[in-house]
Formats: sequence, structure tokens, C-alpha cells
Amino acid sequence: MLAISLLLAGTSTAVASNWGAIYEEPTSVSFQDDSLLSYQWDANLSSDMRTASGATLTGSYALTDLNVTKFADGHRTDLNNQYAIGSMPISGLIGYHDCVYWVSGSRTRCRHGHVRYKNRSLSTNTYERALACHETGHSVGLRHQGSLSQSTVRCLYNPVPSTDPYLGSHNVAHINGLY
Repeated sequence: MLAISLLLAGTSTAVASNWGAIYEEPTSVSFQDDSLLSYQWDANLSSDMRTASGATLTGSYALTDLNVTKFADGHRTDLNNQYAIGSMPISGLIGYHDCVYWVSGSRTRCRHGHVRYKNRSLSTNTYERALACHETGHSVGLRHQGSLSQSTVRCLYNPVPSTDPYLGSHNVAHINGLY
């Protein structure tokens, strides 16, 4: 009975199939190097995608323990995420997160990554926000849903849900548990 109690005490509801850094996969999922979610826009990012990305960063991600901070546009490698329009590594992708600079000695912690969108503007503002929420989620350690439902993982569902641009409490708990 004691062994069962200890086993149950060590089980965490925050551990699920959509959490944890993956190194060298097409949609590279990584943990940030700290709790500062710093970002900037590349010169080629359209105003629609800036608006959509900004809305999700100051909306869903502001509900986490991350300190979300926008820096001047350009390209500084000391910031967590650079949002840009760019080519996709695999045909059919519309968004992509890639860790460019790993923390020295780590293959799970990212110092600087790129969040890229295929097109300057996609379908609707809600869909663009869901895509921004989804790709930013990969930059902080969230994976696709695994066996979880869309109502649980919300914007991290795959394919990206066109009407749900929010993290949801399940993913907020993951982020807050680490950062």
C-alpha cells in the first residue's frame, strides 16, 4: 500500500503527451533559456501577422508566468523569438519554429529561435492568431496534442484550429510549472 501511495504521489497531472523539448525535428520544440519571452518582428513580417502575433503574445502568453517583452524590430540574436515570413522546411507547412542558437551544452534549451510563417497574411485574423499561438508554444516547450483533445490543448492542436487562438489552462499550467 505504501508503494502505491508513493507512486501516486510522484505522478504529476502536468506531465502529458504535449510537453517537452524535442531536438532536431521538423517543427523543433524547445524550452526557452529563461522566463523572459522576448521577441521582435523581422522587416518582412506583414502588419496583419504583426497584429496577430502581438495579440496572442500579449493575450494568451500574458496569462502565464512568462515575462513577455517586445523589443525594437530588426534581428538581435539575444532575444528568444524572431517573427518573420520565410520558407518552410517541409512542403505543406504554414508555420514553423526553429531553434537557431542552443544554450551551450544543451539540446533542449533554446537561446534564440525563429517563428516563421509561409505567407504574409493567411485566412482570418483568428486563424493567424491561432497559428502565432501554436508556433510560439513550440518555442516554450509545447508539442502537438499527442492523445489529448482540442478542447484541452487548444491552439497546440494539429492541424492548427482556425477558431481557437488560445493556450488553454492545460498548457498554461505546463508553462508555469517550468518557468
